[in-house]
Amino acid sequence: MMSSADIFHVTPITPNAAIFDVCADRNLMVSFYRPDQLSIALQIAAKLMADNGRYSEWVAAMKAGKEWSEANLDNRPYYDWLAPFIDRPDTVAIMPDIPGAPSQLNERSLMTPPQRQGPTAMTDEAARELKAARAIYVEYGVKKAEAAGDVVSLDWIKKVHAGEADDAHGVQIALLALRTRPTDDLAVAVEALREAGQSVIDRMFSTYKARNGREVGIEGDDGEKCWIVHGDDIEGLRTALSKLTGEEA
Repeated sequence: MMSSADIFHVTPITPNAAIFDVCADRNLMVSFYRPDQLSIALQIAAKLMADNGRYSEWVAAMKAGKEWSEANLDNRPYYDWLAPFIDRPDTVAIMPDIPGAPSQLNERSLMTPPQRQGPTAMTDEAARELKAARAIYVEYGVKKAEAAGDVVSLDWIKKVHAGEADDAHGVQIALLALRTRPTDDLAVAVEALREAGQSVIDRMFSTYKARNGREVGIEGDDGEKCWIVHGDDIEGLRTALSKLTGEEA
């Protein structure tokens, strides 16, 4: 197990004779970008850390005038490289990221660890649940993107639906909603909440008619205008929210 006091020598250390002389039984880090001395590190390291090498890839991409490296979009080569030795004792690996890339791409990398066999393999029930969550994510993502006229997001979500891309972060959020839903039909509950919220917006007003016939507005203690909302609309919003969350609003 790694501790906060662990210090690692970064390879490659040249010549090879030096790494044998100086680093035997010490902690070593080997980068996917420069795996030159991996075989030596596996022989002599007390503890081994595998680095994804993404920073070096990013620097090379920036020198070529790009914001991030296209090579960093695919995690499979890195995971394939790790596979033969990652299960060794005292071995850890840095999760892949995509320096310089948008948050959506980085979230996908962070939320998609390599597929492993054995006890951590996904059960049939979990696979069905994940499939349902993906369907929810796609359905509502498409509606939201179409309503906003967001062509880029719409194209991305359609790629997720077709299996050509992945957004594990978005699917994980949908999965959480699916696991905690208080009704059998999450879609109905979400739509009811949307309608209740829209009703509040459509029917709110900023003034009321006083007894003298004047239109009067209301200000808060901070001087900001307050909106007046009908009690029925607030009650409808509370009911819709409680059905979605399972908690009294």
